Amino acid sequence: MMTIKTKPLRLAVGAAVAVTVLYGFSDQDMDGVDDAHDRCPHTPFLAEVDADGCMVKPLYFPHERDNGSLDILIGYGFSNDDDTIDREEQHVTRFQAAYVSNDWIYSVRTAWYTAEGDSGMLDTIVKIKKRFKPAPNVKYTFGAGLRLPTHDFAGNRADAVLYASTIYYPKSGWSLFAGANYTFVNDQEIDEPLQNAYTTYVGSGYFFTDRFYLNAAYAYGESKFADYHPIKTVSSTLFYQWSDTWYVSATYSYELDDDDTHHTFTFNIGYQVW
Repeated sequence: MMTIKTKPLRLAVGAAVAVTVLYGFSDQDMDGVDDAHDRCPHTPFLAEVDADGCMVKPLYFPHERDNGSLDILIGYGFSNDDDTIDREEQHVTRFQAAYVSNDWIYSVRTAWYTAEGDSGMLDTIVKIKKRFKPAPNVKYTFGAGLRLPTHDFAGNRADAVLYASTIYYPKSGWSLFAGANYTFVNDQEIDEPLQNAYTTYVGSGYFFTDRFYLNAAYAYGESKFADYHPIKTVSSTLFYQWSDTWYVSATYSYELDDDDTHHTFTFNIGYQVW
């Protein structure tokens, strides 16, 4: 037997109280299973559950797959940055491939930009990461990568990047995540002094169903240009998987503490090859 949370279950408070009093039925997570018999009492709102009140399908974070999977992602992005000379408005097309095997994650990402008559490749990023799961609902990931100088500008060289992140897998639909990356900048100084750069971030999200996820995050980082101010941004990402193999995501981010306009929007379509 299988039950699915539906709108008719969201009774008005008065009606819910009446049902509880008259029939002794209590259902705090509104999954259609009495709390007295609900083995999973805090399932996400709208999630599909079985007769015991437990989710039929596990929750997955965006682009997090089981071992032995290959994902292909194509995306489009638009950014507006008034501080970038001759490239205030920029359009970016991205391609990414990620393979997971024995909790090792191998990925490559490249992109093509167009901006006010100018166009070309951005840097290509190659990453290798390792996942650790000390508990069923906790995951740590550590890795390293190379930022290959496929973006054609004076002084561009390969940079090395370190990555670290942690995710708390939800039991009640909520998620918590945090991470950081550190870039060893190897570019040649031309007009401005350079420095190694880092970014840290923290955020929280919610699974409305096993296929629909929304989060919000805050990030703080130092630019590779030594004279630039720290970069503080807020962002939100929506993720929806419409089939077992196809999914989409959309992200909007905005930079804080600046009089100019700095915002970015990206839309991605992903396909799980296997």
